[in-house]
Amino acid sequence: PKGVMVEHRSVINLVFIQKDRLSINTESKILQFASYVFDASVWEIFSAMSLGAQLSIVPDRIRQDGHLLSDYIGGQKIDVALLPPVLLSTISSIQLQGLDTLLVGGDLSSTGLMEDWSRDRRLVNAYGPTEGTVCVSMHWYKSGDLNTNIGKPLDNTKVYVLDVHMMPVPEGVVGELYIG
Repeated sequence: PKGVMVEHRSVINLVFIQKDRLSINTESKILQFASYVFDASVWEIFSAMSLGAQLSIVPDRIRQDGHLLSDYIGGQKIDVALLPPVLLSTISSIQLQGLDTLLVGGDLSSTGLMEDWSRDRRLVNAYGPTEGTVCVSMHWYKSGDLNTNIGKPLDNTKVYVLDVHMMPVPEGVVGELYIG
């Protein structure tokens, strides 16, 4: 089987989208929650390094404990983080009032989780496979939105919903998602 190559320009595209849409700058404090072997770390590391933001790397002993992680995020004054929904379900959103921008991804988020975590902060549902350079679409969640809404494709990215014959399906018809 052929291997998949993620091109440098895709990473640069992602970084500048984060700069523009999430307002990441030299004052931002970004959490590096993902291990460096996971694609989400590309978003965390390259956005911080390229835009002059502070990157706070979560120590391994803290990573999987919701209470310790919550204390760490508050203590480091993190204002931007990408976290998996399963972990967020173990933390109180009230404890992280300083977290201004939260991206969720990697798994389906429940409606209750989306409602809870969208209060007093920007909550972004990010979707994308590794081959799409971490994420290919984002949805800025607002109360009442569907928890499954993955939003619109990022700049310089296209998404298509196709049938088994590789033809576009009408809106609302089930198909397979293709990324370009």
